[in-house]
Amino acid sequence: MSHCATLEQLPIFKKSVLLRAGFDVPLLDGKIRDTRRIDTGLPTIEYLLSHGATRVACIFHLGRPGGKVDPALSTHPVARYIGDHVSDPSKVTVYENLRFDPREETNNVDYAKELTRGYDIFVQDAFNTLHEPHTSIIGIPRILPSAIGLVVQKELDVLTALKDTARHPYCVIIGGAKIEEKLPVIDHFVTVADHILVGGAIAVSAREQGLYADNQNVVIACDGITGPHGKDADIGPKTIAQFSGYLTKAQTIFWNGSLGMTEHTEYAQGSKAIAQIMAISHATTVIGGGDTTGFIDGLGIADKISYISTGGGASLKFLVGETLPGLEVLHG
Repeated sequence: MSHCATLEQLPIFKKSVLLRAGFDVPLLDGKIRDTRRIDTGLPTIEYLLSHGATRVACIFHLGRPGGKVDPALSTHPVARYIGDHVSDPSKVTVYENLRFDPREETNNVDYAKELTRGYDIFVQDAFNTLHEPHTSIIGIPRILPSAIGLVVQKELDVLTALKDTARHPYCVIIGGAKIEEKLPVIDHFVTVADHILVGGAIAVSAREQGLYADNQNVVIACDGITGPHGKDADIGPKTIAQFSGYLTKAQTIFWNGSLGMTEHTEYAQGSKAIAQIMAISHATTVIGGGDTTGFIDGLGIADKISYISTGGGASLKFLVGETLPGLEVLHG
């Protein structure tokens, strides 16, 4: 982060600002289901306004419209919400969904020039998409003077501390469905964490393939609650007790990926039990990943967690030392 310019280093007064926000929030019937990512990003908008920006234009994507206009993924609901929650809505503009244009995902130079026309400076505040080599992520910073916003700065501060100075015992909880995506993550954390607790569908795959059988630091869920497809849809009571034993002694806990089909109450009890342990823990607790984050919000215990990351894939890639294109271009 030391190589990235911050807002304090950017000449904002009397400048027009193009803000790449991370407002990719879930929508249902034109209504925002979870405002966390917007609420987290509002302080950056207020900082820009309070430091004399003449206008702030927010650009971001919603969902995966595939380069075509999809009214269900319009940014209009987000624009209304922002207008109701900023100090001077007359100076804030919200662009339409970047991914309505197929050029967004191809790092198109012409599209970058179109987006930047009329703006003086660029602020990158979409940590959740820094791993995507898209036009608004790596194309725009090559055209305008750029800096990271408050969201990205906070994410980097927290995740860098987690990566470099985590207190031990350090427990990492890994869940989710696709084991091929999580294997590199588990392999990395084996070298830095004391225990990696594995649940969710990837635990089933790990058991079936006999993975980590000889590694005492990787603890695979040992039982589960059978779901509608005949496989574990949640971790079972023995696993909850086993995981709890490690978590109650931990000084640092990082959790990415749900441990069951949390969209169904009957298969959310394992994740709920683990979340409640984290909520009362004296450890530094960090949660990353859209599904896990939404689940924690639903339990009403988000304020009991030390930090909830806005990035899922980006958080994991940063923690395991992979290059984030959106950061690399800012370093240059």
